[in-house]
Amino acid sequence: MQKCFLLAILFVLPAHAHDDILEGYFTYGNEVSTFKACNSADIYWLSYSGFLMSEVQSLALAQPKPYTSIFLKFRGHEHFEEVDGYQAQYKRQLHLSEVISFNGEIPSGCG
Repeated sequence: MQKCFLLAILFVLPAHAHDDILEGYFTYGNEVSTFKACNSADIYWLSYSGFLMSEVQSLALAQPKPYTSIFLKFRGHEHFEEVDGYQAQYKRQLHLSEVISFNGEIPSGCG
């Protein structure tokens, strides 16, 4: 009976229950998808499902200069998986679960 109850709880928990809310600089372009949290030096490769980020990608690509960072606030978690290509150049990876907000201007408190 207890095992069935535990399994039921696991299936009811939201998929992003272990996610954090992160905000900072998102840079997007040809072979680039990176995130740097506000007031941090760490740069992460940001992975996501394309449909979650289509509007964010459009705004990033519409900036006056290529690879200009935009502000992104999202729900996500650190992602541990063997990767190759450009993604492998980054020591850390984040996976985005939900976009909360985004803007072409970085807020003043986000260094």
